[in-house]
Amino acid sequence: MFYQKKIKIGLVAAEMSGDFLGAGLMSALKKQYKSIEFLGIGGPKMAEEGFHSLVPMEELSVMGITEVFLKYLKLNKIKRKLLLEFKRNPPDIFIGIDYPYFNLIIHTSLKKYGIKTVQYVSPKIWAWRQNRVFKIKRVVDLVLTLFPFENAFYDKHNVPAKFVGHPLADCIPMHVDSAPIKKSFGLVAGERIIAILPGSRLGELKYMAPLFLDVMNKINSDYKGICFMVAVSNQLIREAFEAQVKAKGFQLNIRVIDGNAQKVMALSELVILKSGTATLEAMLLKRPMIVAYKHSFISHAIIARQLKVPYIALPNLLANKRLVPEFLQSDAKATHIASMAIAFLDRGEASLNDIKDQFETIHYQLRKNASESAANAILEILD
Repeated sequence: MFYQKKIKIGLVAAEMSGDFLGAGLMSALKKQYKSIEFLGIGGPKMAEEGFHSLVPMEELSVMGITEVFLKYLKLNKIKRKLLLEFKRNPPDIFIGIDYPYFNLIIHTSLKKYGIKTVQYVSPKIWAWRQNRVFKIKRVVDLVLTLFPFENAFYDKHNVPAKFVGHPLADCIPMHVDSAPIKKSFGLVAGERIIAILPGSRLGELKYMAPLFLDVMNKINSDYKGICFMVAVSNQLIREAFEAQVKAKGFQLNIRVIDGNAQKVMALSELVILKSGTATLEAMLLKRPMIVAYKHSFISHAIIARQLKVPYIALPNLLANKRLVPEFLQSDAKATHIASMAIAFLDRGEASLNDIKDQFETIHYQLRKNASESAANAILEILD
């Protein structure tokens, strides 16, 4: 069906993954509405769909509890600016894409004005701070979930939720041929590649880059011919990472690649990366991986006491068992990670054979035409 009525949709995305989801959702909605206006905050992919962001998306990017507190005044200023715009130009519906610290505040304010609200990507309430579900129940009309295990939690608390699948599972092929990708990067046939993804934000890089550089240095002592391809999200992250490389002073074969994380992972023999959405991408690309995560001592102390899940890596959460190795906080040591990486390299292709079928099964489970499913669920609320 193609709707003639004009509608306004408020959107807020704060990170690259949210920008990707937002762009797919916008594209799907535009296929069903002749006249549609989007307003709020988004990134470059959403801009390609015609979105004009009220402030640069990067201004919202913070990592962990301590950074949220430190940037409170800045975030509060952005919140007031956004709500003023929504008051002047009320949307028919507001969709917060991930970023629950900020978006739940917007949901609460807009609900008072009678504006319908949707949270696209569930906060990790199934993992920690589960009492947040009661606030979500009060201020959100519908939660669109990316993973099937999330709905069981919402059903238990009678919160409207719909599993729509993950857009990455729709756009990443079941089988990826790495040969043409290697050729496009000018790589020599047979060259051994490890992909390194230290994170897309400066706060993440502060903790992950020194750790991963130490890991690379230890691997290099056993495998001199390894090329480490480091995927970074933008020029700011590149400069920060290169400063870390210079500070370490290691003699390593490193290539820093801008904005091609999926390709870098696809051509690699092994991926070493920070916990997050990239672990899902690595799994959908059927690549062996080692996952690590470190953040501030204060953030960890607060979160660890409330953590309700046994894993941090998405492949492990989706399988409900340890498919891939993961190292959190004090366990995230270069010696541990490098030893595991060397074991992967020693086994070669056999490392992938152990988990490939399970990765494919999860890929099929998540392939649900997510953007269109999310758009249809939003249209039902609008109707």
